[in-house]
Amino acid sequence: MAMPPSLSRTRIALLAVILVVIAAAVTLLLSGAISVSVGVLGGTGDPPPQGSFHFETDAESVTIVRDVGEEVDATKLEIRVDNNTLGTWSSLANGTSTVKHGGRLRITNVDPGDRVGLYWTGGEQPHRLQHHEVAD
Repeated sequence: MAMPPSLSRTRIALLAVILVVIAAAVTLLLSGAISVSVGVLGGTGDPPPQGSFHFETDAESVTIVRDVGEEVDATKLEIRVDNNTLGTWSSLANGTSTVKHGGRLRITNVDPGDRVGLYWTGGEQPHRLQHHEVAD
């Protein structure tokens, strides 16, 4: 017994609608995955430097010292005291262009309780590398 022509056309139309919905869902999933990987992997700017810094304190100052790691662009290292920007390592160190292992920067006019922060500004947002609270 043959099926009426209208019934087979209805099935074909339903199948076409289902295929369009599946194609749209796959497209949305792929575009979402691409957006996430661009946001996570493809952000603009340089990643923060690897390695470490430490702080040395005396009665009148704090000295930031580069312990280990690759050379760092001094224009992208920002120094803040109590979240107020003092300047970049480069501007505070008379135009030094890079910070190498053993590099030192002395910050004067700090008081007990001040919080000295070192930030990387080479990415989309400043990234705090280290901070130090000046002891009493």
